[in-house]
Amino acid sequence: MRIGGVLFVGEDNLGFALTMSREPRVPTSSILVTVYEAEQDLTDTAYDKARKFLNLGCSVKTGVEAKLLSDTIRKRQFRTVIFQFPNLCCNQVEMSPGLQSRNVTKSAGESKA
Repeated sequence: MRIGGVLFVGEDNLGFALTMSREPRVPTSSILVTVYEAEQDLTDTAYDKARKFLNLGCSVKTGVEAKLLSDTIRKRQFRTVIFQFPNLCCNQVEMSPGLQSRNVTKSAGESKA
């Protein structure tokens, strides 16, 4: 992971992001973790991990729809964006305004057209 702001999109139980937050090169204050579920719908495990994130100085946003990321991140920029288990159902991936990616690829299960 490169040094700079890190955005985790679509974390489920927050386990992967919590593990990565222990990476010494990444300041915890630069990490933003997003979860699709609303706060009240989080599992007990995910809720406990969210509290650990907050205690580390990370930011956690719940109820985030990935298609509307610009509403959540506004003008904040990230060096690294990690999409957790994206459900890509088409060959063309539309990014929210302001969210750019250099290497968005087809999901592994798609045939080349």
